[in-house]
Amino acid sequence: MAISSLGVGSGLDLSSLLQNLVAAERAPTENRLNKQEATLQAKISAYGTLRGGLSSLESPLKRLSEFEPKQSVTNSDKTALTVKADADAPSGNYKIDVNRLAAAQSLATNEADAASFTDKAETTVVNEGDTATLSLQVGSGTATEINLDASEGALTLGDVRDAINGAEAGVTASIINDDNGSRLVLTSDETGADNTIKMTASGTSGFDIALSIDGQAAGSGAGEITQVAQDAEAVINGITITSSSNSLDDAVDGLSVTLNAVTESTASVTVAEDKSSLRSLLNEFVGAYNELINQTNSMTAYNADNQQGALLMGDSTVRGIRSMLGNSMVQFGQTNDGENLALANLGIVSGKDGKLSFDQDVFNDAMDSYGSDNIAAAVKGFTGNFYDTVTSFTDSSDGMLAARTDGLRTTIDDIAQQREDLDERMLSLEERLSAQFAAMDSLVAQMNNTSNYLATQLGNLISGGSK
Repeated sequence: MAISSLGVGSGLDLSSLLQNLVAAERAPTENRLNKQEATLQAKISAYGTLRGGLSSLESPLKRLSEFEPKQSVTNSDKTALTVKADADAPSGNYKIDVNRLAAAQSLATNEADAASFTDKAETTVVNEGDTATLSLQVGSGTATEINLDASEGALTLGDVRDAINGAEAGVTASIINDDNGSRLVLTSDETGADNTIKMTASGTSGFDIALSIDGQAAGSGAGEITQVAQDAEAVINGITITSSSNSLDDAVDGLSVTLNAVTESTASVTVAEDKSSLRSLLNEFVGAYNELINQTNSMTAYNADNQQGALLMGDSTVRGIRSMLGNSMVQFGQTNDGENLALANLGIVSGKDGKLSFDQDVFNDAMDSYGSDNIAAAVKGFTGNFYDTVTSFTDSSDGMLAARTDGLRTTIDDIAQQREDLDERMLSLEERLSAQFAAMDSLVAQMNNTSNYLATQLGNLISGGSK
């Protein structure tokens, strides 16, 4: 540290001189360390950018390595039909007419006579102390018996509805209110002509008359059929198909056909190999790869105008990554038939600049020649290896870039230690120079005192001789 009284004896600005000498001694080393650290930090940032570029390859490569071929479906009437194809569905053309949709039967209780429940849902239908029984049967299934016990209080039409819904009898009950009162409506849980509802009721106060309905015989009992149970009917390539539901899962091998509405005109459905999904993924991969090449070219370029290289010009890590990516481009994948295919066989080739081009005509020819199953198997092979190569660069724990970045951070830590060492050396230098300047300052002060004394004595002699 500088001594504040330094220079008092000599009259010289020794404090400023001391600080300037120390600063001059510090500057070369400090500037070198600052430049080194700035370069290292810039490289860490550049490696982070490079890692991001490599990571953009991971998604398309991962999806390519897991790609499963499928069939595409073209449907001219998506309003009336929903058609899905299994992966192994045969290619073909289908003409489909929807004549009728499957429907679930609905029944409503009668509201016309005084014994019916013609007031509101809250109207008592089983008096307190009475009991009643409902028997519900759907189609040829087993009848479900529902006991209505009013021993603890009268039961309303709403209570009957809730009892039916809680019995899981294959029907859903609801209450509809019209101008004449309330009606209990039953709807089968399943569509189809065979799933008709039969409900018989026994009890008091007209309970049996109001609720006994046979859905297999229109107009019988005390209610009415509000929706007829019916099967769906469609004509596929001239063959009439009926189904109890609107899902025709077994009508065409490999196809799932859902009927949504009656067709106004014949719908055309085409099933063919889906080339577009794989082609789209390969396009995405080519785009990400070329963007990475642009990125690495920019990081390693040489500017002839200013004769300066980019930050990572000549960097061994970047060279290694580019080399391994190039090797991955020429790897083979095996078809299900045991034949080796490379990306070039699918129309993807590397140019002199390292960028990829994708000839989709070659791709389409390969799909036609080998089939989607074989192409998918080969693609899984070489893109799986390619993906593993890329993740060996980007892995945050033990990837190549992580290791390189850790090494740079270790060097930055060393620079921090060098700064501490520099501070200690500069402190020692300052203390040594301060001691030397203090000694010089004291000596100059003594010499000035001696000079002043001699001058005074000489002046006195001269004054005495002149008297």
